[in-house]
Amino acid sequence: MIKLALRNCLRNRKRTIVTGLSVMLAVFVVLMIMSFMYSCFDQLAANERKYTTGDIRIRNARFNEFESLMPMQFFIEDYSSLKDELMRMPEIKDVESVFSLAASVYSDGKLESTAIYASDPGSVFIGDETILYEGRFAENGAKEVMATPLFLKHHGLSLGDSVTCIFKTAAGGTNAATFRIVGIVGYLNSEMNGNLIITTADALAPLVRMKDGALELHVWLNEGADETAEADVLNSLLSDRGLVVQSWSEISWIAPVMPLYDLMIIIIDALFFFIASTLVFNTMMMSALERKKELATMIAIGFSRKYIMALLVAEGLVISLISATLSALISKVMIDIFGVVGIDLTGFGIEAVEGWGFPNILYTRLAGWIYPVVILAETCVSVLAAILATMRVRKLEVAGSLREEA
Repeated sequence: MIKLALRNCLRNRKRTIVTGLSVMLAVFVVLMIMSFMYSCFDQLAANERKYTTGDIRIRNARFNEFESLMPMQFFIEDYSSLKDELMRMPEIKDVESVFSLAASVYSDGKLESTAIYASDPGSVFIGDETILYEGRFAENGAKEVMATPLFLKHHGLSLGDSVTCIFKTAAGGTNAATFRIVGIVGYLNSEMNGNLIITTADALAPLVRMKDGALELHVWLNEGADETAEADVLNSLLSDRGLVVQSWSEISWIAPVMPLYDLMIIIIDALFFFIASTLVFNTMMMSALERKKELATMIAIGFSRKYIMALLVAEGLVISLISATLSALISKVMIDIFGVVGIDLTGFGIEAVEGWGFPNILYTRLAGWIYPVVILAETCVSVLAAILATMRVRKLEVAGSLREEA
């Protein structure tokens, strides 16, 4: 039957091509959308870990409680000794000091707002994942900053210029410092490419009157470590020091929406599968109508109606299975290519969602098991559409069809 179905598909190539293209388009769109959405979601989560929380975040409990007021007097003291203590724990890979505070830039006799980030050299803010457009990274402890292109454009500055910043201190007052711009940098996180400058934690801590302190610590765990369990261990260890420990999943805005995100992808996929099924249904219906004489002749010479219906369904199965498989292979190649070269989202208005942590460059990926699942799902949908379309064979009048076509 499969051989006969394949022969029939090759006999009417136009109909086969139309049906096959509809299936291919549906599978291609579904796989590409899934890869874009899952990749974007994964990179959103990765960006939040890298730039906002780490695997585990440690703060002064009072600072955490009144974060919106930026109470800098509530900071983490004795950062160096605390880091040494934490690094002795077997599941901890690294600990970073992180500052994020509002400041004012003095330029042309007026003050304009900006943001200052500071961290340890080697971190995501000053390390291998930082895009260095020009110049160099700020040296540890030096009054040097790296600036984003937007900061330089906004304030009319360039590499090598000096910038004077005014900011609050942990002592309750204000302080000012002049930094030299030594590098122009960018990040894969859209939020980090705004109007801001970056320096080292050792340079900023004394200026904000924290000396060997930090606003927060980002703790990175060894691969495979349970962040929730490690956060509980650290909480019991540090709670008596007035520190609060939270795992990434506790403070992430992404984690609670994961089930909703998966549901949204399923709905979008179902929509495209439905569109493809209607095309297959229409094509198979037209095939049954165009072949009335042929089908009536087959019934007249002894073929059962069930066999003929099964033959038509087999044609739909052959077309959809081959088309879906071919489309999945093409999609796999495209997704792998975009996974290496990336898709630059800056031309798609990614700046409009600044603050969400969307990636500037999207590197697509898709789990291998999804491809056969999508092929199977589309094939089943197409076969169901073919079954519905061939129901007319049950009511086909043999004599009337032969006279009509004669």
